[in-house]
Order: sequence, then structure tokens, then C-alpha cells
Amino acid sequence: MLTNTRSDEHIYIYSGDLPENVYAPWLQTSRAETISILVDDDSQLGWLDPIREKRGNSLTVQTTGHARPNHFLCTTGGFFRYETDPNTFTAEANFNEPAVVQRLIKAHQGYAQTS
Repeated sequence: MLTNTRSDEHIYIYSGDLPENVYAPWLQTSRAETISILVDDDSQLGWLDPIREKRGNSLTVQTTGHARPNHFLCTTGGFFRYETDPNTFTAEANFNEPAVVQRLIKAHQGYAQTS
């Protein structure tokens, strides 16, 4: 899904530690205009360095002020995925609902301000 983002879309991600095996394949190929990532732990993100180099300022990574039990990602194109148990990657929702996406973007921005 995320590899199909358009070049005018923005991606927002909140993840505990941004596992490489989950995120690397589509971060390497995404055409999104910007990718904004929040993580609880950034100690294992060396794998992101080549992607950061390629994307420049269009990819940002911040650590959060405190860990939260839910993780999510969404695009301004309407896709979202909300996980209540990041250990099992069980998604509570994984479909297109623009109103939900807007709430997740606001949550992402709020989390970033408290980091």
C-alpha cells in the first residue's frame, strides 16, 4: 500500500522502534513528498541512513517524549493502519477513512510536540 503513495502525499508514522524488516522495503521506494516518523527508540535506526541521505529534508525522524501502547501510520491519500499490539502487528483498522486519517495526523503532530 505505502509503495503506491503519490508524489503529492505525506506519510505519518508512529512506531516503537521502526523495524527494518517491516519499513525498509517501502521507505526505499516511496514517492511520497514527505515522510514524518516518530519512534520511541531510535537506537537501531542506522539502516535509515542511506534513505535519509537520498531523501534529504523530506524524511524526518523524532523520538517521542514517552512510549504509547498504540502504533499507526497514515497517508494524506487516505490510507491508515492502527495497531493496538505492536508486538503482534495486529491491525485494528487498515482501510480508507479520511476522517480517521485526519485524527491520526493530529495525534502524530501532538505526539511530536510533546517529544
